[in-house]
Amino acid sequence: NPHPLLRRSKMLLLSLEVLLCSSVQPKSVNVTERDPVTLECTVAGTPELLVRWLKDGRQIMPSRYYTLSFEDNISRLRIQSVSKEDSGEYTFKVENDFGFSSCTAYVTVLAIPPSFTKKLTNMAKVIGSSIQMDCKVSGSQPINAQWFKDGNEILHSAKHKLVCHENTVSLTIANLDLSDNGNYKCKVVNVAGSAECSSILTVKGLAGFHLFTMLFLFKSKSPGTKMTVKLKPVTSSPCHLLITYQFLR
Repeated sequence: NPHPLLRRSKMLLLSLEVLLCSSVQPKSVNVTERDPVTLECTVAGTPELLVRWLKDGRQIMPSRYYTLSFEDNISRLRIQSVSKEDSGEYTFKVENDFGFSSCTAYVTVLAIPPSFTKKLTNMAKVIGSSIQMDCKVSGSQPINAQWFKDGNEILHSAKHKLVCHENTVSLTIANLDLSDNGNYKCKVVNVAGSAECSSILTVKGLAGFHLFTMLFLFKSKSPGTKMTVKLKPVTSSPCHLLITYQFLR
């Protein structure tokens, strides 16, 4: 049997191999949301080696989001599609019967700036109708939206209904009149940036008037004379009319 001092020296040597395991340590990384990321660490030591990955002190288990592998003394952790919740401290630990070692990396998940997947388009409506302008956006949540008409912000009211739900942003205007003509802009914002799109709304007067007959009784030499009156718009405003009439005997 070896001398106890010699046996103790061998155990210290094996332990030292484990303590120096992190020959290649995972580096702290910045990664854009929804992109994949892989952390890896090269180890050395006497088998059997037990390796573990932890996030903020909690062990990571294999799942459809996390892939763990350990081959050729290289341990890898792959996150298939990162979200903001994946930001944090990642710790790699390795141990055997004689000791353990660990190293740490930090992952920062960067938000995606908003962008429009469906933009506003120019629209035309008639007086008295309503309209809904909507657009689709993508980017990291939460996304906030603002609406402007000719540079002035539109606030939620009985006439204006503003909705921002997930990836859909809309503005509904009720009971349109000529004052609603103008340039409308939608601005979306999140922590990573902003985006804008705009369109022009044209509100028109009524398309036409029906011919109708009115009977006027007035004092004249021919009581009961009939008069046909025709009203015809000459501009987009319903207040500008061309009136023609004809007496019928």
